[in-house]
Amino acid sequence: TRRSADLVPYTVIREITPTDIEASVTLPNRLRGPLRMLREATNSSNPFYRCLCLYRVFEGLEKVRARNNEVARTTGLSLHREKIRVADNDLTQVAFPEFVGASLQAFLDHVRETCRLDIAHLNINQFDGLLLDPAVVGHVHRVDQVNAVLLSLARQAIQVEWGFMLEAEQS
Repeated sequence: TRRSADLVPYTVIREITPTDIEASVTLPNRLRGPLRMLREATNSSNPFYRCLCLYRVFEGLEKVRARNNEVARTTGLSLHREKIRVADNDLTQVAFPEFVGASLQAFLDHVRETCRLDIAHLNINQFDGLLLDPAVVGHVHRVDQVNAVLLSLARQAIQVEWGFMLEAEQS
């Protein structure tokens, strides 16, 4: 039996502009950790490592959000943020139809239970094989699909939190 796989190359999404450089100077320190982890994820060619890094972006953003909420409460600002939902696109319709339109947290819970724990802890099945094995093309493909959705959600979550921080700063 011959196995084959189509792997999506990791490429530059767009060129850096002077505006990007100017924005990086004003980047709040609190967001640096999640952004650095996002950079680590996008630079990685290993889908399993990429998945772990992307998940860590959200763990870092939880801490940033908690700290931002503390600051907002002391100043009397609204804690409201734009809700992030799984997009309705070709990938999600095929790979994750049950999550189209679902909340970010619902998808993260799914990723935690089906990918993150199995990768990070080398969980094994009843036959002593890895539940997510880097040598199994189908597993690599599935993790790549998860990563594509996580990457999009991570970008949105960072933008939302940065926007919240800018709004709080102006108030």
